[in-house]
Amino acid sequence: MMMGAPAQAQSLGTAQTFSVLGGSTVTNTGPTILVGNLGVSPGLAITGFPPGSVTGTIYTGAASLAGTARADTITAFNTIAGLPVNTILTGQNLGGMTLAPGVYKF
Repeated sequence: MMMGAPAQAQSLGTAQTFSVLGGSTVTNTGPTILVGNLGVSPGLAITGFPPGSVTGTIYTGAASLAGTARADTITAFNTIAGLPVNTILTGQNLGGMTLAPGVYKF
């Protein structure tokens, strides 16, 4: 077991307002209901709305809020990926375990 600093919640920035955020294309094939924004960046293609519906706004392209959300997602990923591992769980059965906040490796 390896102990590091306690994990903290990471901000997703503007990406937090998106229910779906794609890179090149977002395709929907049914009566999906998205609660929040829908975006694609740097791509421009979103299809299937309608029949799907969005409670927020649809954004496309790198110059839109989707572009900012994509950058915020990359920042959040890089921050999380750089955190020290609190606990190594390799080889353990995770069924029924309650895990406290932290960074786990399996």
